[in-house]
Amino acid sequence: MKAILGFIVTRRVTSSLGPTLVLSALVWLGSPQGAQAGINEWTSNGPYGGSVSVLVVDPQTPSTLYAGANGNGIYKSTDAGASWTNVLSYARVEALAIDPQTPTTLYVGARFSGAFGPYPRFVKSTDGGATWGTLNIPGTNGVISALAIDPQTPATLYAGASNYGTFKSTDGGASWTAVLPVSVSTLGIDPRTPAIVYAGGVDSVYRSSDGGSTWSAVDLTPEPNQSVGWVRALAIDPLTPTTLYAGAVSAGSSSPHGGLFKSTNGGATWSALDTGSKAQFNAVAIDPWTPTTLYAGIDRGVLRSLDGGSTWSGVNTGLPDAPVTALAIDPRTPATLYAGGVAAFKSTDGGDRWRSIGLSGYVPVRALAIDPVMPTTLYAVTENLGLWKSTDGGDRWNTIPFGGRKALAIDPLTPATLYATTGFESDAVQGTHKSTDGGASWSRVDTGPNYALAIDPLTPTTVYTTSPTWDSGTGYSTAIVRKSIDGGTSWTESILPSAPGDRPALAIDPQTPSTLYAGTRGGLFKSIDGGISWTGVLPVFVSALAIDPQTPAIVYAGTGRGDVYKSIDEGSTWNAVNIGLTDFNVSALAVDPRTPTTLYAGTCAGYYNYCGNSRGGGVFKSTDGGATWYALNAGLRNLHVSALVVNPQTPTILHAATADGVFSIEQ
Repeated sequence: MKAILGFIVTRRVTSSLGPTLVLSALVWLGSPQGAQAGINEWTSNGPYGGSVSVLVVDPQTPSTLYAGANGNGIYKSTDAGASWTNVLSYARVEALAIDPQTPTTLYVGARFSGAFGPYPRFVKSTDGGATWGTLNIPGTNGVISALAIDPQTPATLYAGASNYGTFKSTDGGASWTAVLPVSVSTLGIDPRTPAIVYAGGVDSVYRSSDGGSTWSAVDLTPEPNQSVGWVRALAIDPLTPTTLYAGAVSAGSSSPHGGLFKSTNGGATWSALDTGSKAQFNAVAIDPWTPTTLYAGIDRGVLRSLDGGSTWSGVNTGLPDAPVTALAIDPRTPATLYAGGVAAFKSTDGGDRWRSIGLSGYVPVRALAIDPVMPTTLYAVTENLGLWKSTDGGDRWNTIPFGGRKALAIDPLTPATLYATTGFESDAVQGTHKSTDGGASWSRVDTGPNYALAIDPLTPTTVYTTSPTWDSGTGYSTAIVRKSIDGGTSWTESILPSAPGDRPALAIDPQTPSTLYAGTRGGLFKSIDGGISWTGVLPVFVSALAIDPQTPAIVYAGTGRGDVYKSIDEGSTWNAVNIGLTDFNVSALAVDPRTPTTLYAGTCAGYYNYCGNSRGGGVFKSTDGGATWYALNAGLRNLHVSALVVNPQTPTILHAATADGVFSIEQ
């Protein structure tokens, strides 16, 4: 069956992005243009950090390279990363392959189509990205998650289509044949014997010795009933192709292992490598001249081995503490290598030092915290791109060395003391972490898969977190509230009655801190004894909470069905206050501390209280205690809002966490 062929002429926007300024462990990835809070209009200046998911180097002209950026398409550089041109817009790139004999021929698989029109999921260019033609694998509408080209006969290529299996073309993508009926996330071809093909799936590496006609699977799991997750990376020794490496990432919280594996017999057997880290291995690259030199992109930087994987060390000078999802090596000068993650980075000394070469985009922010003493200091929590700090009200942002991914809370009396939670993570990272120096260093104080955080405003050594329990058959089950009265040294826990687990919200009465509220899918619960016992007070799914700081008997609860409920009697009775709101998930609530009849609601689209990155209703404001609401969205580029904070000293300044960074407004 022939492919459907059409052409797209993309816009070309060229920019030159200089190196970042490296400040010890802090890396400035801000935009050169400043942006304070806009007057009656939202403005943003980051944080910026893209998500460079794929990198390839032209094998014949290594100064030409291509980068796939999440949501922003394909960028091309012809000067080794000094400047970039956008050659394919509005695509989240999942796979990119270059013809080794005719490197102006490119194939791209995209994760989704984009916000500005129905862009194809699988495209091809024969002119170095100037124009693109659509490819189609009949019978599928899945994402192309993996690509590999036969190095000796480049018209032969393989494509992994999510949920539909692996397909083969022998005519440059014009027609396709199904060859492996399993989902795969990476593909590799033996450079000397191209009939030998490898495919990485869940827990296994598949091998074909006859060009995909038949396959055998080898399980990588070290023990029965233990998962290593998705095999995300495959790298084949170019001089000894029977030696190859497989990098795995967890397939979810039920399989939080990942790891790096090596085979010396063409994939017949595999052994786990001891890298000294329980990391997620997103990418693996081999020095083509000295194949015992290896690089691995992990969830926190880059590892290097000089002895074929026997020993490893981190090589992260100049890199932020964030995932590295792509690696590429200059085939003529192997000491030059590129890494993709929150931006594109380059090393010319084998990884000893790195510098940014641009392509930083918008960072989707999950949670915000504001320093109550120095409110120009903000912290932004992201799901996969690390923790960010601004000391100038959001004008510039720096990554700080911890990847807290769910929530962050600041000690109100000693603001240099911070707590951050990770949710479900690898064993070495999961839990609650504490910093006493404004985020410069961290120590883990609890190992549970914690989410929400709240600190007692009068006795800030008392800290609460929430933690769901996980059942591999049913998913989240019970909701747990964990409490420490000694700043995280020890913890006790209580179970919320009849509450499905998921990720509860927390709020503490600022005047009577033994009174606190926890919102869950199973309803809103209240404790008057510091979390020892709980009583249900509102039987709806509650995703956000706020308490009037002057009159704490007034409590607001936002729901996952687009409602805001208000109680004026400490939760005994409730009324819906929804006039003017949309039906999007109410993901955030914030009250003006000086004029508490003024409050704000942030909304997003998502499942329960998890916000997706796509859309929402934006920010809504009420000046009458919630009786009526109106949209406050002028200048807000992305209406997906996951958190709101009010400047405690200048309450006319409001900050919002969105899927496109942090926005600020002054009213």
